Amino acid sequence: MLEENEEHLEAWWFKRKTKHPDLFKWFCIETIKVCCPKGSFGPDCNTCIGGADRPCHGNGKCDGDGTRAGNGKCSCDEGYDGEFCLDCSDGYFNSLRNDTFSLCKECHESCVGCSGGTNQHCKECRNGWVKDQEGSCIDINECIKDPAPCSDDQYCLNTDGSFSCKACDIRCTGCKGDGASSCLNCADGYKDEEGTCTDIDECTEDPASCSDNQHCLNTDGSFSCEEKVPAFNSEGAKTGDSPEKHEDL
Repeated sequence: MLEENEEHLEAWWFKRKTKHPDLFKWFCIETIKVCCPKGSFGPDCNTCIGGADRPCHGNGKCDGDGTRAGNGKCSCDEGYDGEFCLDCSDGYFNSLRNDTFSLCKECHESCVGCSGGTNQHCKECRNGWVKDQEGSCIDINECIKDPAPCSDDQYCLNTDGSFSCKACDIRCTGCKGDGASSCLNCADGYKDEEGTCTDIDECTEDPASCSDNQHCLNTDGSFSCEEKVPAFNSEGAKTGDSPEKHEDL
């Protein structure tokens, strides 16, 4: 484009720069006519809906804005709707509104449609919420339902409008929350100590867990037996036993 219009640019630089200091306006809009002023569109540079200063009333984009193309229709921003971008889309409400200005804000997370921004302004409640006696949408605690929504090896975690099932600690057989202090019962290999399931040291509590020719090695929730292997010094004399790991029991 620059090469095609080199003469125009030279003319502006040497002759018209003083009278027309705005190169974009003189060159693109008035001379080669491929642009429009901001807030206008199309071959005749028609003004966008809402006016050149606030196309689409400041709530969207005017198709073809600033060019000789487009149809001038508004593409509304999130939360806005309608031909003029003055209406609020689903999930939003008008906090301010007149013929030329609209401010849409998001409804409370508990609402399906609303007239204001709190859970008291819901037209209906979303799934997972229910209206109380005052008409406010409040969270349903699915975790207290009978039967319980989670399996025996999980605990229920209530969240706003929903819930999730979380795995119990490995030290638990059934639980009411996270960690070894929330067990309903302790799993095999663990015992209750002041309300917390802790590892049982089988090697201490039952020395006969392994045979006489084995060493007992405690592990978390279990234990293993290791064979005693005779140890010899450099002269070939037996000096004692060294452990050789055996399969876990």
